Amino acid sequence: MMKTKLYTLITLLFFLNNLLIAQNEFKFRAFDGSRCDFGMSYNFFVGPDAEDFRTTINGFGSGFLDLFSFRASTDVVTLGTRDVFLSLGAGVAISKYKFSENLIISNENGLVTWEVDPDPSHDYGTGFFSYGKSKLVSTTLTFPVNMNFDVGEFFLSAGVTYDRYLTGKLKRKFKVNGSKEKVVVKNDQFNDFPVNRDKFGLGFMIMHKPSGLNIGATYMMTPYFREGLGPELNEMRISVSYELSRIKH
Repeated sequence: MMKTKLYTLITLLFFLNNLLIAQNEFKFRAFDGSRCDFGMSYNFFVGPDAEDFRTTINGFGSGFLDLFSFRASTDVVTLGTRDVFLSLGAGVAISKYKFSENLIISNENGLVTWEVDPDPSHDYGTGFFSYGKSKLVSTTLTFPVNMNFDVGEFFLSAGVTYDRYLTGKLKRKFKVNGSKEKVVVKNDQFNDFPVNRDKFGLGFMIMHKPSGLNIGATYMMTPYFREGLGPELNEMRISVSYELSRIKH
């Protein structure tokens, strides 16, 4: 029964695709558009252990109004008509997660452990612009494959992405008796953490062309850490930007 429904869906999509191609000029284009979602964005985790890793926008954290936290790519190849086309892209994603709790995240012989900082002398502050923070930053190469629809005043794009890990780090900042302190797990150390280097995700974007308002979301289906070696967390990002996704056709 499931196979019959799947075959029916594939046949319908094939028919609609041929119909669209018959009614519009089919083209192959290279480097025909670019996308970038920095703006009013928010990075957070979902999954069984996400409650321990809640994020915050305090101090413009977790990608909120941060020009150095984004998913940006170029449509290297596009195939299709003016109104419906497939795009294959390549780019870079920088993800920042500022934790609501003052987490200490450690690598214990290849196993990730975490706890709220137990030292009462570490003053992280409670205000929006407080000096203190505990955050995770990672950078990946991203290769999105999207199906795109130009419908009247709207441009819609949805598809899958493959992300390849490049760098990562952990940072904690706090005050001790008024003096500023910083603890950083740099990239050479963070590389020993059991992070999934290869991740697959889903992405969606809708843009109102007359206003330039762009709303997007990305969900990584592959967990951040390898199974059984760390907390069960999946990355998610939502963004609202203005004229920051540019698609030519």
